[in-house]
Amino acid sequence: MGLNDDIFKGEGKILIIDDEEIVRMASTAMLEECGYEVITAESGDEGIRIFQQFKDNLKLVILDLAMPGKTGKETFIELKNIESGVKVLLASGYEQDEQVHEMFSLGINGFLQKPFSLINLSRKVSETIG
Repeated sequence: MGLNDDIFKGEGKILIIDDEEIVRMASTAMLEECGYEVITAESGDEGIRIFQQFKDNLKLVILDLAMPGKTGKETFIELKNIESGVKVLLASGYEQDEQVHEMFSLGINGFLQKPFSLINLSRKVSETIG
């Protein structure tokens, strides 16, 4: 069984909102490997603007919890106000702490522990999109 047997493939547009360029670049490469089209934003405000433009065509938003300026929580609340059915996968280097549990209570669809592998990312994305 090869590595590719463990990767969940998919299609559609995914928005990544993360302030770290290396995370955006690596996540984009991994998701494109899985068959997705990726749009990135480096801040909550930029992510909200892009989301408003593409919301009808997005399968998923991968959202960083800890960002300068607008936090992941504030960004998520605005995304939900724009589109209540938005699917959001929260990505964080922090363990599942109180902030993460609070985000689940607000309605995020899943949690992805950073750093993540291609296999973990593809599985979580597949589970979240459904």
